[in-house]
Amino acid sequence: MTGSLTPRRAFDHLDSTNAEALRMAQMGERGPLWIDADRQSLGRGRAGRHWVSDPGNFMSSFLFTPSAPIAVLHQLSLVAGVAIFEAITQCAEQGRDQLSLKWPNDLMLGGAKAGGVLIESSAFAGETVAVIGIGLNVRTAPMLDGVQTAYLASALGDTINLDQLRDHLATTMDAWLKVWSDGAGFSKIRSAWRSHGPSIDTPLTINVGSETHAGQFAGLDEQGSLRLRTPSGEIQCYTFGDVSLPRNQATC
Repeated sequence: MTGSLTPRRAFDHLDSTNAEALRMAQMGERGPLWIDADRQSLGRGRAGRHWVSDPGNFMSSFLFTPSAPIAVLHQLSLVAGVAIFEAITQCAEQGRDQLSLKWPNDLMLGGAKAGGVLIESSAFAGETVAVIGIGLNVRTAPMLDGVQTAYLASALGDTINLDQLRDHLATTMDAWLKVWSDGAGFSKIRSAWRSHGPSIDTPLTINVGSETHAGQFAGLDEQGSLRLRTPSGEIQCYTFGDVSLPRNQATC
């Protein structure tokens, strides 16, 4: 498989593929461009969390210049999730039924975290540049306090090849970004994400900083926010937060 024709730049070591992408954007790069690294020393996730980046795992960022309003760029987490899910299932020989997506940006394997997405954007010379950072536990899984983790090869087979995964993901990302169409096609993204996410009425909790709310999953709204049905039956929508699902109900 040759993947898409999108250019790539590969590095043995970076502080962060997202940070490198933003540095390139500041110097005039507008993409589309993939930035890959074998190792990261300062990889990061949402809310400034450190992302452990061990050799043998997948670390890459996609830089491009969307025409979408800034208000819908958060949807790129869901676009990326669908593209990642599809790319991995194309590589895997087994265990595909253990994969699922967790709102807003996690790839799950058997209910444990196997990867994540970090969306960043900035304006340079009047143009909005977006970066989709992706980290996937392919060969090893880090030990994280309070978080169950997993690595893909443990369930999907040792034949997952990083180069092949990069090729598949370049192709699926290109395809799903076209479907998204700068937000105009988000309803199709939402439908695809839902087919890989938790079932309606799955119990969950969402932590939004100083508060934690419990209820049942009630889908996504038209902008991609999480819909939570409270014990009283009220529907509440969340644009951010850390979601926890029962381990035995994390997959559809």
